[in-house]
Amino acid sequence: MEKLTTLLDATMKDYAMIQDALADARGNNDIRATRNAELRQRLDNMKGDVQNTVNSLIASMMNIDPRDVLSDAEIDHHLEVAFNKFDKDNSGELGVTNLFSFAANGA
Repeated sequence: MEKLTTLLDATMKDYAMIQDALADARGNNDIRATRNAELRQRLDNMKGDVQNTVNSLIASMMNIDPRDVLSDAEIDHHLEVAFNKFDKDNSGELGVTNLFSFAANGA
């Protein structure tokens, strides 16, 4: 009986330790949940700031005349590259077949 009492005491001490550990874990979960919510809010705010910055950048770019930032040679080059992309038959002309090809394939 004394052996049983000793084993029961040891079991109760282990059980108490496990209860304390579980209570600590629950407390840590609450702290983590609060911290995660704060980080999520911060991330959402940053996302909004970045979106606003990108939107204003795009809006300001829409008001830029390419002739103010590119030379005539650069503009000609970009136009030629775009033209060649759609001139699939290398005819030097964009005809109906080129346009239908573009519409059907997206490029």
